[in-house]
Amino acid sequence: MGMTLRERPKLTEKGDPHWVEWVEEHWKIMDESGESLPIQRMGHSMLITDDEAKSVPEFYIKARLVCGKPYTIEYKPKRAEERCYRYIVTAPAEQQKVTRTQFPPYQEEE
Repeated sequence: MGMTLRERPKLTEKGDPHWVEWVEEHWKIMDESGESLPIQRMGHSMLITDDEAKSVPEFYIKARLVCGKPYTIEYKPKRAEERCYRYIVTAPAEQQKVTRTQFPPYQEEE
């Protein structure tokens, strides 16, 4: 997931990023009632476990969805700014080819 203009995660004393905290502060996946779903950060290597790759900035956001239901995904690059990106997606009922999606900036309607 390419994330431009993002805040860096806080670091431990050893210099390891606090990715779990960073994901919680910047990402939301909500069901149609507005309830936030648990999100998990996961790596993408078959050779290195998620625990071993804890300082790697390339990762996936994972959540358990129900097929056929709509979900809203929000990404906020910087906590102090109002700007966020929002994308509404319906979980597919069958396996589909992976596609690349750009989230448009979201603005509240006046």
